[in-house]
Amino acid sequence: MRFFTREWRQGRGLPLDGQQLVGLYAEHLDSLTPPLRDHVRDLALNVDLHDAFLHQLTLNPRSGELYLCLRAGDLQRGYFDAGLTYRAAEFSQESEATLRRASRTRDELLDHEFDGAPPNKWLHRLLFHESGEAAIAFVNLNWTRTPKDGRFDGTAA
Repeated sequence: MRFFTREWRQGRGLPLDGQQLVGLYAEHLDSLTPPLRDHVRDLALNVDLHDAFLHQLTLNPRSGELYLCLRAGDLQRGYFDAGLTYRAAEFSQESEATLRRASRTRDELLDHEFDGAPPNKWLHRLLFHESGEAAIAFVNLNWTRTPKDGRFDGTAA
């Protein structure tokens, strides 16, 4: 993680408040080449996935497609599944192990961020509370938001 690190979440590291850090991160997103697509930028800046857990993980090695379903939300705002479909996904064995562990244990997401990944790809970093960090390089990302009745209602998007 470059911006929303574990140390920053714990109040250590950069002496910036949340608004300052989000401002720097938004400037960084605007500087990416190729530009981050609007719907991905929206996910990066306007969708709160803090404390979400990885509800479903599906990998299709033949097509290079990776699907993650994150259950997010709270009692005040309601719960939803964020279904993320990465196309031409690439990640290390360590990142795959982190994602599988997070899915198996329902580990909560501390934060996530996007970055550039040469050549002509983007990178999505996910930081989990116990499982650690995973990084997924991708060519395209589509995502959906599906309302859910509760945090553990047994359904996925």
